[in-house]
Amino acid sequence: MGTPERVANVADGTVLVTSSKKRRICANELTKVATLLGGVQGCRAKTLSCPMAEIAPSSYCAHAVDHPFHGPYHDHEYGFPVRDDRRLFERLCLEMNQAGLSWLTILKKKDGFRRAYDDFDPAIVAAYGEVERARLLADPGVIRNRLKVDAAIHNAAQILEIQEEHGSFADWLDAHQFMKNEVHQRPREKAEWVKLFKKTFRFTGGEITGEFLISTGYLPGAHDPACPVHERIAELDPPWMRAGLQP
Repeated sequence: MGTPERVANVADGTVLVTSSKKRRICANELTKVATLLGGVQGCRAKTLSCPMAEIAPSSYCAHAVDHPFHGPYHDHEYGFPVRDDRRLFERLCLEMNQAGLSWLTILKKKDGFRRAYDDFDPAIVAAYGEVERARLLADPGVIRNRLKVDAAIHNAAQILEIQEEHGSFADWLDAHQFMKNEVHQRPREKAEWVKLFKKTFRFTGGEITGEFLISTGYLPGAHDPACPVHERIAELDPPWMRAGLQP
């Protein structure tokens, strides 16, 4: 999501290309968005969350127009600061499971993920053994991929260690938001976040890490600056804004 670069493959179907992540959408969804917006060359997006704001028609904000899954996620979750460790762990797992799939697939399975992963309680997930692994790999309500299941269990254990040392996952993220030396500090760049996440967690490449940080308010780019949801998030003073980053 984030600031889009282009819309590709409108006719055959599949890809909304953005600067941070490819969100696959079907042709009729994209056609619906284009129709609502009056064409893809420039217009106003009319949604419950973005009434008549000047929204880039290829942005995620425009794509979420009246969508039963993207709409609520766009309006109430994407880019909002997250402090609860269960919800942070959930977002990390969802982004991780999205790899190779559409974000819509993950949103449709979100309730199934919460049920299957004990509402993403790190202490419970970290203790999963072979019985729980087998259960997850047989559960159609989640993504049945052994590498992703194993990574979720491993990452839960890592979060427990983080909580022991820093108090919470959120506090760990806060503690690593800046790169510091004896003279000054500066906000951690995405590549530096990716290096940290690869060192700490499994299945956290650049796209997964970047989207996790955007979606939880640690990096900018979730919403078009003209979107009213962007204004609502700004009022909450998200970490990226406190760090002095620009949208």
